[in-house]
Amino acid sequence: MKKRLIDFVIAACSIYLTLSLMIAAPLFNWRYARQHGFGKWLAFGEFIATAQAAIWPYYALTGSGSDRRNSLEARSNLHFDNSASDCVAAMKLLGQFGVMSLPTNESSNVVMMLRAAVTEASLVDDSYLRRAHPEMVKRYREDYAASLSTLADALQTGERAKQLLALATYDTFAEWMQTHNKELKFPE
Repeated sequence: MKKRLIDFVIAACSIYLTLSLMIAAPLFNWRYARQHGFGKWLAFGEFIATAQAAIWPYYALTGSGSDRRNSLEARSNLHFDNSASDCVAAMKLLGQFGVMSLPTNESSNVVMMLRAAVTEASLVDDSYLRRAHPEMVKRYREDYAASLSTLADALQTGERAKQLLALATYDTFAEWMQTHNKELKFPE
């Protein structure tokens, strides 16, 4: 009986160490390096991540929710910034030539940038937008992303009235952002 108990404890410890060293340690080290950068991981993160890997059952039971939320916020922040960057580039070209006199090659560039902005905007999580402002989800989805999508479609088809309507809707969003600028609190 005592020998079986000792064998069981040895087997359990062996499984625990194997899981810690073979699965948890590389995963936690990779995650730390990805979140904080290779230099910080190399300086001291390797020890922190390996210590976290040693107590991996804690993270498995708690689901490491704060890491998930922070990474979701970081991804949403990146997608939000990418969308804004693509949108600004497209609007700059539109401002340079004007909607009515946009050359064909520039029109295709603007459409491509607008579609990229819409794709990036669709990847922004609603909870990220809600934390920025209570009305932001509606404004961002219906005014910003929808107007960019409509504008891209209208530029491809050449529908002038639709282009002007989409730009007016986008301007409404831009004005709302400017009006509520001090109230907006984007998670970082």
